[in-house]
Amino acid sequence: MNRFAPLALLFFAVPLAHAQGVAFDLDGQIRHRSELDGRDVADGDVASPSNPLLFHLLRSRLGVAVRPVEDVRVYVQVQDGRFFGEERPALGRGTLDGSADGLDLHQAYLAVDDLFDSGLGLALGRQELAYGNERLVGAVGWSNTGRSFDSAVLRLRDDRVAADLFAAQLASPAVYEGAQHFAGLYTTWTLADDHALDAFALLDTDHRELVAGPDDGEPRLTRVTPGLRAHGAPGAFDYDVELIGQFGRIAPADDAERQGIGAYLASAAAGYAIAPGVRLGAGYTRLSGDGDPDDDTFRTFNTLFATNHKFYGFMDYFPPLAGPYGLQDAFVSLGASATERLRLALDLHHFAAAVEPAGGRGVFGQEVDLTASYRYNGALGFQAGASAFFPGSFTEAAVGDATTYWLYLQTTATF
Repeated sequence: MNRFAPLALLFFAVPLAHAQGVAFDLDGQIRHRSELDGRDVADGDVASPSNPLLFHLLRSRLGVAVRPVEDVRVYVQVQDGRFFGEERPALGRGTLDGSADGLDLHQAYLAVDDLFDSGLGLALGRQELAYGNERLVGAVGWSNTGRSFDSAVLRLRDDRVAADLFAAQLASPAVYEGAQHFAGLYTTWTLADDHALDAFALLDTDHRELVAGPDDGEPRLTRVTPGLRAHGAPGAFDYDVELIGQFGRIAPADDAERQGIGAYLASAAAGYAIAPGVRLGAGYTRLSGDGDPDDDTFRTFNTLFATNHKFYGFMDYFPPLAGPYGLQDAFVSLGASATERLRLALDLHHFAAAVEPAGGRGVFGQEVDLTASYRYNGALGFQAGASAFFPGSFTEAAVGDATTYWLYLQTTATF
């Protein structure tokens, strides 16, 4: 029954805050998405083109923000993320299962403004972290659960710079073998009107000790990810350029010698408003790969805690399908407002390996994504999408040559 404790907390907190005359705000969301999934490239398997899987996702969120005093804010958000029909069939064929396995605290933190009159803000607890364009750290809003961190964040805001210094506990040694942490400094500098520069450095660690080999007793991972991002939107033109590196030490297996990390991400994208409500965009992203996994350098770039869905095609094949070979993604996009409420978008991707695989067949394939978004009113919106993937030489040789597809219809109500 302890899974219901977060929900009970909200039901008691809201009337208590109201009775004491404390300022509070409620927010919530109900989101339903139906997907017809034929993305399995090995045709004949479940979710393959000839045997697609139809399923339904439901995400429910309820949050309350309370300000007991002007410079202190407490926020609690309960979330339930589930599949339709996942309840136990033995209990009234699923209709009497009240276990609420998907119910949890998505966020629960306290925030203090102007801490000790320093101009700094502090947030402590479970919270979403999303920085820049979410290339490395994002909330993954597309996911049925989303991402949150158990973390502390120290914030600075003024007219020219926004800076966050954060530290998150990924795994506690009190619960798991060894500790895992994620920390960093992310800054955004306003250079001029409509131009900004992001500068950041991130550190993720895995302190679980290797159990054998030449590095017996050493931690499995220490990785530093520094980077720069220049972005802006002067007039009808917009641009986004990124250069990110990765360095440190990593063990490919529990009993293997650690390798030095030497990886990078380079990306450039631009768009132009060719007419009111119509944008044409193009870009190229390269994630480094490892052509020789047996040497002493690990060169495959890791996207850490990114919202990858928004970058590498909506079918979510990449970066995982690229494996150790890295990724090249050349893309073009066209978005147009058909009406004041309806917007259409077309995205085309060409995917290839960053390092040539054995046999010289390095083309993963092409993906086409068509999306329609309709804003019914201020609280309700609909989104529909249709995607197809056409395998290239690498995918055909590795897993199959079937053209795959994926369709979805999503309804979101918020308050």
